Amino acid sequence: MKTICGLRPQTVACLFYFLCAGLIYSQIMARMPAIKAQTGIDETGIGMALLSLGCGAIVGFVTIGFVSRYVQSKHLIRVALVALLGVLVLLSFASNLFWMCGSFALMGLGFSWLEVASNTQAINLEIAYNRSYLASMHATFSVGALSGSLLGSAFAFAGIAVGTNFIAAMVLLFVLFVLIGQQLIDDQNNDPVPAQAQAQAQEADSATLGEGTATTAEAEDGVHTYRKNDARLHDDNTKLTANQASTVRRGIPLFIVVCGFLSLCAYCAEGVVAEWGVLLMTIEKHASEGVAALVYGCFSLFMATARFSSNVIKRYLGDFQLLFGSLLLALCCELVVINIDNPYVCLVAFAFMGVGLAPVMPIILSRAGRYPGVRPALASTVISMLAYSGMLVIPPVLGYVASHFGLERAFFIPLIAICIVLGGSFLFRKPQQAAATEQSK
Repeated sequence: MKTICGLRPQTVACLFYFLCAGLIYSQIMARMPAIKAQTGIDETGIGMALLSLGCGAIVGFVTIGFVSRYVQSKHLIRVALVALLGVLVLLSFASNLFWMCGSFALMGLGFSWLEVASNTQAINLEIAYNRSYLASMHATFSVGALSGSLLGSAFAFAGIAVGTNFIAAMVLLFVLFVLIGQQLIDDQNNDPVPAQAQAQAQEADSATLGEGTATTAEAEDGVHTYRKNDARLHDDNTKLTANQASTVRRGIPLFIVVCGFLSLCAYCAEGVVAEWGVLLMTIEKHASEGVAALVYGCFSLFMATARFSSNVIKRYLGDFQLLFGSLLLALCCELVVINIDNPYVCLVAFAFMGVGLAPVMPIILSRAGRYPGVRPALASTVISMLAYSGMLVIPPVLGYVASHFGLERAFFIPLIAICIVLGGSFLFRKPQQAAATEQSK
């Protein structure tokens, strides 16, 4: 198999989509002042546009759960990226509030589909090749976010119009999409299936679709799609052992729902740094705007570095030890941010908070996506929808607390969120298969 810089083409393609998600989002957010001036809207209009973004994301998470039952993630991820490239074009010519709100609603829809589909593809890689991929993928998102911010700032500093900026980014990403974004894999099955039943399913598919049966190597590697080869979806009378029958889930397991709630808390802690970190530094810590502007960049840089190395650390420590230790670090950094007035100390604390929060989402998504009897696409959808639902609640609550009690007090909200995830980390003490078997008894 040909490789790209020592990586499988499928891995490079998946990395590309995570990079695109971070880069497009940060490009748009970095040029918000230029978009505001181009459309002639005020702060209220910006608020309406961001609300449209949230509404579009919720619609996306609701719809993709149904669509993913019939369309594989490798097709959904391409559609989502094309939609986001279209958003860049629309925003290049946006001239009024209605146009901007429509573009942001499409952006929310596109990002929700891209997040679920890209996470599903990363889980597919983990199942197919029995390796950890999610940490590296999410690190690539952070790299994209950092790169997008720097590029947006460079275009703004050079005085280049926002339309030229977005069209240039769109053309570059479209070329890369054509060159390296096509080598994606089929959705995988993470359930044990009897060999005889699997052979019958393959035979039935061959007769219906005119395709050959899976090769011996594929069968040994367990590389197969849940629709194509899972006999339980072809024949309801297939006899399974008691252990196999216990893994056929009729609903969403409680573990997946809990993972979604923990993801909401993790996103709360990450989002507060991005949206309120600069204000905390300038208002409460009396930092200059130049120093305050480094908050999210340092956070993203350290988070990306930690995620690239977390797979190696996880092999030695395991999920629970890595998660628990990292969250303790994040908790300590949050306390420093709340109680220390020196802006430079707070900047370092924000950076290491990125290290502490780095492994949280990759571990949660990996364990949920590989839960027996649950489609990776469904697990990713449920977790993303629950996580993003916090966008409709946490920002206004935090804003209310900040306006009445101060920003430092408001940062107790992400502190509580980190404590909740720290408590939830005990769910990951047992290996994946052992925990699932115990829940099924």
